[in-house]
Amino acid sequence: EYTASVTDQDKSSWRAKKRAKGFTGDLQRMIGNLIESSGFGTIDSKGFSPTCMADSASTCQFQDLGMTRKPHIFLPSFPASTVPAKMGKVLRMLGIKSTAVLDGMKRQEAERHSYDHVFVLSAPTVDDALAYLNGTSSKTSDIIGDKEIKMQLVKVSPTECKNLVDEMNHFYSNNVAPHEDYPTNSLYASDALHPGDSGYDFFARVLTDQIASKIEMQS
Repeated sequence: EYTASVTDQDKSSWRAKKRAKGFTGDLQRMIGNLIESSGFGTIDSKGFSPTCMADSASTCQFQDLGMTRKPHIFLPSFPASTVPAKMGKVLRMLGIKSTAVLDGMKRQEAERHSYDHVFVLSAPTVDDALAYLNGTSSKTSDIIGDKEIKMQLVKVSPTECKNLVDEMNHFYSNNVAPHEDYPTNSLYASDALHPGDSGYDFFARVLTDQIASKIEMQS
């Protein structure tokens, strides 16, 4: 994906990216592709008048501050310790440790960027989950409507979607996986491993709160 027009100044960084393998390499490619995406050329910020530079549609220069801004990228951390699936102590420990290693790679990659535009969000806690289930959690994400959604990974008709959901509900209602007795079980699907509808709603609210907080601090 890199062209021969890379400058001498960029060669060391380019070679480092080419050598990266595994999950770290995936992160670098994802972040690089997002930053270079022309779709971010329309980034705006309240109170400022950005002028996108002709040589880089993905970087906008803010005339008021004399600075450049890149898209904010938020990498979530996952609450592996609360997954209720019964898997034995050794396998559970390996799962938690492996997830922690991957989240650590995200933090290392975020620290490599000097633009303060890549962040790693904290994993939701049990207290966060209980507050959500008790109806006492923050409702920040309520302000985000469907019209604010900029990207959908899957597009299906409402009828097709409903039929698929009904089929899945029927299957999983008769095939409940063995699970631990955790107070947050209702946030997980019947496979006791992936989030259910309420789990995704909870996860989105927690991440939205953190994102709003970080953007407010930068402002």
